[in-house]
Amino acid sequence: MRAFDSTPIIRSLLAATLGTLLLSGCLVTGTNDNDSGPGTVVGSVNGPDFPLNCMTEVLRPAVFSEQDKHVPVTDNILELSKTPSTISYHDLDIQTEPARFAHEQVASEFTEQVEKIRVMDERIELDVVPPVYRTSTKQIKLSDALTRWKPGCRTDGNAATCLETLPARHTSVTQTLVDVPGRVVQTRIPAEYVEVRRLIRTKTGRGTGLIPARYRTIQVKRISKPWQIKVSKHTPPEFRTFHTRLKQRPEQLLKMPALCTDRLQPAPLRRIQHKLQQAGYLTTATGILDGPTLTALHQYQNDNQLAAGAITGETLRHMALLDQLPDQ
Repeated sequence: MRAFDSTPIIRSLLAATLGTLLLSGCLVTGTNDNDSGPGTVVGSVNGPDFPLNCMTEVLRPAVFSEQDKHVPVTDNILELSKTPSTISYHDLDIQTEPARFAHEQVASEFTEQVEKIRVMDERIELDVVPPVYRTSTKQIKLSDALTRWKPGCRTDGNAATCLETLPARHTSVTQTLVDVPGRVVQTRIPAEYVEVRRLIRTKTGRGTGLIPARYRTIQVKRISKPWQIKVSKHTPPEFRTFHTRLKQRPEQLLKMPALCTDRLQPAPLRRIQHKLQQAGYLTTATGILDGPTLTALHQYQNDNQLAAGAITGETLRHMALLDQLPDQ
């Protein structure tokens, strides 16, 4: 009986198995290639022209919140003024000595006393105390510091060397605000008196002739029109509006699947360059990953809030060169 030679079949199976192992060894899974953050596992969606076979460290941009901030420049100003009371005067005659005989046979007797004559009643007055203002300069943060990938920088394995920080932006505004509000204070004004010395007859004498009584004239004051408080100035508050851009999530260095630039073919690279041309970032499509192309790519990524530093699936999808990821 002739023996069956299985060597050719075994060799074919080994070759097929080895080829499968070599191909599967080039695929990268379990990587972050979207905006949802590290740890998201994606399937293989690589197109034939854009195999994302290299894990590359990139800078995921910060997430900002933009809003308008209204800063007071002047407070609500309410100033009061007072119109004082109108006081009228009239004369009052006070007898200081009574009439007496010019020639007395029996002398009259007198006693001297001091009397207080009220010439103005007690009253309440309201006075206006003006507000006190303070002027200060306030710093307003317009934007937080920003870390981005330096356009045109080619990493040497340490992505931190390609990062640059743009400082935070501030502006200042001068504020004139009320430090102590204006107010109305109440003042009690006591009554006013005048002292008058008077001779009071205690015993009437007898005699002839007459010396008339003596009088002293004093002024008595009365309020004929009361004071008034009124608003002399009212200025509404004034504001300045500043557009602010503040971080909600900081920048982050992470690894994402990307094109292997050392094995990138001219044809797919030209497609990327054409997209950069259409967006106004590049003038010439050379098919070479040269300095102008890197600068244009990084600028495109920075401007569009894309992870920067490599040609990632996120960038290719933004350029409409790669199908969108299916929902996970």
